[in-house]
Amino acid sequence: FDDCIVNLGTGIKGSKDMFNTVTTSVDQIHLDGKFKSGDSWAWHADRGYLSLDGAVMNVTGELQKGKWDYIEPSFKDEWDEGEVFKCWFEHPMDKVDAGEAGYAYAIFPRTSLRKIKALAREWESDGCTEDLRILSNDQRCQAVWYKGTVSAVFHEAGVYELGGETYNVSSPEVRIRTEKKKKSVSL
Repeated sequence: FDDCIVNLGTGIKGSKDMFNTVTTSVDQIHLDGKFKSGDSWAWHADRGYLSLDGAVMNVTGELQKGKWDYIEPSFKDEWDEGEVFKCWFEHPMDKVDAGEAGYAYAIFPRTSLRKIKALAREWESDGCTEDLRILSNDQRCQAVWYKGTVSAVFHEAGVYELGGETYNVSSPEVRIRTEKKKKSVSL
């Protein structure tokens, strides 16, 4: 979508014996001025972040120090430090252990603090916004409706009811369908 990035994940698995915490990182960048946040939203550098599944969004802006060679070996022994904006979700370990953990969030580039707060209030009261709805987020299908466009990832064959439309899928595929043209594109 032009002004919204929706991220859906499901079936996150792990073992309590192996991990203390399992997280999904939403963003980690140099801190650019101030940030604001609530339980389900954050705003930093004209970007809005919105939890779409009720999960608490963890947000910090702190000084960090680290070595780049953990990420890129060619930067051997190069240390860097700076203030970093971090945004992430922690998954309940009982759900991770059962393979039932997931996430749903949206990033709105080029948005105002006022707009992301309004979207958060609308999502918290209605479970959707005027422009955005999650149609499915399970291991068979992940789909969203945004401003008249349905974007769906079908992980297996089947018949799916999404937003009042029926999709017959014969194999795993991605479909994008716009309401304006009533036209589907399979990728």
